[in-house]
Amino acid sequence: MKKETIFIGMVALVLFFGWSLYDNQEYFRAFDMNRADASTATSTLNATIAAGSVTLNISSGATVNFGTITPGTPRYSATGFNVAANDTINVFFGRDRSSPATTLASSANTTINITDVGTGTADAFTGCTTPVTAAWAAASTGLAYSLYVADEAKDATCWGAGTSKTHASNKYAALQASSGASAAWTTTSTGSTIKASVGWVLDTSAIQQATSYTGDVVITATVTPP
Repeated sequence: MKKETIFIGMVALVLFFGWSLYDNQEYFRAFDMNRADASTATSTLNATIAAGSVTLNISSGATVNFGTITPGTPRYSATGFNVAANDTINVFFGRDRSSPATTLASSANTTINITDVGTGTADAFTGCTTPVTAAWAAASTGLAYSLYVADEAKDATCWGAGTSKTHASNKYAALQASSGASAAWTTTSTGSTIKASVGWVLDTSAIQQATSYTGDVVITATVTPP
């Protein structure tokens, strides 16, 4: 009786520990994440920022007064401006007047005018890829312009190495009609305000009719989306 009791007791104890071991293995297996199979996937996010509006402000020289012209003595002036956009910017300069095709004319009679492309002056601008710009030579007449300074991306091959409105190294061109003007400057930065200045030079022949002349130049800035 004692032995049987002991035997049964031992069997019960073995069964108890055996069941506990099995049960614990199943319990911990349920929480063993390393044993679970994993499946992954990726999600690709895309976004596009559209080219926004461009800001153009004239900071100086909104009105340019050359004063009284003495033939043979060129008069210089300048207009400063700044641009800003979230993309690169093209800037164009063109005369507002289409008929006659000249920037400066008499307010009373536009047939009395100063020819933009005068003697010895560079031709009308056609772009900086194959520039027709040239230094202002002695005895030149007409009206011309030069982008003589810019915070960035000034094309010195196109506009010369000058750094002031009267610099001898400036290169000039006559104005095109604003509706078909070629880009004179293209910025490279985005998201910041960029400054530049355009210089004007004017001279006339000794027989230019005596009167007052006026006219508008249109400066246009456009964003260049990629």
